[in-house]
Amino acid sequence: VLSKRENNNLSTLATFNGKSLLGLQRELALEAIPEPEWWNHEQKDLLFRLAMVGKWGESNNADCSFLSDFCNKFLNEIEKIINEFLLKEEAPIEKRDGIFNVVYQRLILESANACLGIDDFKKTIHRLLSVFKEHDQIFDLDSEKRFWEVLQNKSFSNELKEGIAKGLACIANIANETQKNIIDYEISNILGTDWKKMASIEPYFSILVEASPNVCLTWFENELNIEKNN
Repeated sequence: VLSKRENNNLSTLATFNGKSLLGLQRELALEAIPEPEWWNHEQKDLLFRLAMVGKWGESNNADCSFLSDFCNKFLNEIEKIINEFLLKEEAPIEKRDGIFNVVYQRLILESANACLGIDDFKKTIHRLLSVFKEHDQIFDLDSEKRFWEVLQNKSFSNELKEGIAKGLACIANIANETQKNIIDYEISNILGTDWKKMASIEPYFSILVEASPNVCLTWFENELNIEKNN
């Protein structure tokens, strides 16, 4: 049992991190916490997939198309199941201002990782990183026209890319050597010298470094050397 002081410290930390006290206790494993009611949901496999994506925009066409393809379900099916999760106590998903966010992303992915065979793992990581392989269409436009491109939802949202990058960092943190090699390989394939592509990746680069530090830092060092030589 936690002392009053420990409980107060936890409450402060939970507030600072935007989590509930129960959620923070569960993540830190400070005491035995009962499994939440959504943990044994019949659509738990879908929850794993949603956790890998992490965040997405409800009204972003590119996000919704990716989510449907990645989860191998029609969007209306996914929305129905998400609504079921939203009704659960300590809901694993929240929705704010049109953005869905998987609250317990790290916890869910720790369990999901053990369920992925090597072949599925390769396909899954490859599919997730596909959102970074093409540059944002806004960089094909003049700077004054880029705002309107964002409004038309033709590119993946910043939330989706951030969520996927954070999900990869979570997975890499608990991955075995074979899985880490797969992550390294796939991330090396999205890095390059094309300025449009790298400008699209730049906001999430620091998170990708957590997923694949050696690959990302080696690429960055090489880019610095090229710039010096020029």
